[in-house]
Amino acid sequence: MFNDKKYVESVWTPDKIATLENGWEEQKEGWYKLVEPFVPDRSERTLDIGCGVGMYYDLLQPKTEHYVGMDPTEPMIERARERRPEGDWRVGSLYQLPFPNNYFDLTFCWSVLVHLPHETIERGLNELWRVTDKNLLFNIYMSLDEPSFSVTGSWGEYLTAMDEMWVMKQIRKMSPRTYKMKPYEPIEKLDGKRFQRYIYLLRKEVD
Repeated sequence: MFNDKKYVESVWTPDKIATLENGWEEQKEGWYKLVEPFVPDRSERTLDIGCGVGMYYDLLQPKTEHYVGMDPTEPMIERARERRPEGDWRVGSLYQLPFPNNYFDLTFCWSVLVHLPHETIERGLNELWRVTDKNLLFNIYMSLDEPSFSVTGSWGEYLTAMDEMWVMKQIRKMSPRTYKMKPYEPIEKLDGKRFQRYIYLLRKEVD
């Protein structure tokens, strides 16, 4: 079975964490501009799973009563605590979230599923949906030419795209009350296979 903790420890060395953090400040404004229209104005509890060093804390925390940032990478969480000591930062796995069903008004999972092996994505989505009470916000790469696939990126990380039929099947299975989706960035290729990035907001109930 895939061990996400061992995987992230192999990818996210201290040097790479520092590179990520240093480059983030230059990119932050653009990513916030993309994501913010999908973030509910107010949530009682928000889970930021795969939070890294807390890149989206400044966007999510002002919109919630209680923010929880969780990542399997202990050095990431240590750095998040240094950067934002007031935050609720925890080490934990996407595949086994230590929360009851329907606990979070907003479950936020950005740039996580796209870096996990394709055969584990369904398991991850099911766990995200389980702890979500109202809104699940995530991004995914959609394969345009091939079935779902994973390749290896330059840092040793997975780069994964799921085919459209698979994505629609998962959404039907989760049965959200409503959902919206938006492609972002141009169509690109991984090992010659075309893919498109998508952002999704799935809602369990309608206000």
